[in-house]
Amino acid sequence: MKIWEFFLLPLRSKVSKMLDRMPRIVLHIGCEKTGTTSIQQFLSRERDFLMSKGILFPRVPAGNASEPNHKLLTLCVRRSNVEDLRATVPDVDTKIEHFLSDFAAEIAESAYHTIILSNEHCSSRLPELDQIGALKRLLLNFSENIDVIVYIRRQDKLLWSMYSTSLKSGNVREFVYPNDINSPLLNFKTLLDRWSEVFCVKNIHVRSYDDVILNGGDVVHDFLATAGLADLFGPLLLGESVTNRSLDGKTLEFLRLFNKYVPYLVDGRLNEQRGNIMKCLESISGKDDGPQDEQAGREFLERFRDSNAYVARKYLGRQNGQAFPEDWGSAASSDRELSVEDAVRIAAHLWIDNRK
Repeated sequence: MKIWEFFLLPLRSKVSKMLDRMPRIVLHIGCEKTGTTSIQQFLSRERDFLMSKGILFPRVPAGNASEPNHKLLTLCVRRSNVEDLRATVPDVDTKIEHFLSDFAAEIAESAYHTIILSNEHCSSRLPELDQIGALKRLLLNFSENIDVIVYIRRQDKLLWSMYSTSLKSGNVREFVYPNDINSPLLNFKTLLDRWSEVFCVKNIHVRSYDDVILNGGDVVHDFLATAGLADLFGPLLLGESVTNRSLDGKTLEFLRLFNKYVPYLVDGRLNEQRGNIMKCLESISGKDDGPQDEQAGREFLERFRDSNAYVARKYLGRQNGQAFPEDWGSAASSDRELSVEDAVRIAAHLWIDNRK
């Protein structure tokens, strides 16, 4: 038992007194860049409707009224090396201290049969067995019936999407494949085996994000179906837009170079001179076409061939060992490079938008 857990013991008796039932918990842990923002924003938008059906998408675990992401799930377990997460939660230490009692009070407001929790940082920031175990012990205060939903994404596409996000935050580096392939962020065998060891394999529900998207599906509808809740909404979700989407290769390269001259931060604060650059670029960007070097991507994925096959068989039920579609797109590398004319075209769009 960790020291911080010892201090929570007095609160656990209070939790048990406040709750006279044990609802089912659906714990969505990501992974990152698999439509988590779309799922969280939908659940937040439909919070009242879900509550009318006995389903709670709580506010307390977010720690921030303006965000639907349940970051306190990670922060209650991991206190160090997460300064970026802590900075997004006002009065974070107080909220961690009162998490159990505040969360129990929110649950006790009505007769909920299901609680949905969603935080992608659970998969990326809690890589160790003892951290995952601490999270489970935290949730056991509210229910022993816990289902874990996790989306995985082909490693090259995952990295490209993360790279796209980093450019939106001011990164100026070019895209390169990493040498470390043992991180749970990329090695899904490691990630899923650790979570299944703590929560049991039968309670781990794995979905391939690439299949959902490539099949023309919708990640929000797929999540509700996986959680057994799709019938509440029926066909209304079809066509739900994906938020926080990646830019195409040419637009991303323009943004990378733009970041050199108009940095994201100035004196530790957001640079107001950037204006609405992201909205402008998203309005002209084509479909995200992924990394430019297909050969390098194939060589990178080859390093995950055995572990991905293991995941396909054990967690996706695919005896052919294929975890992800082998889709590389049709655009040639030369077509994705940013030419002078491309740069002027994008700059002209920004100029016109600015003049408006």
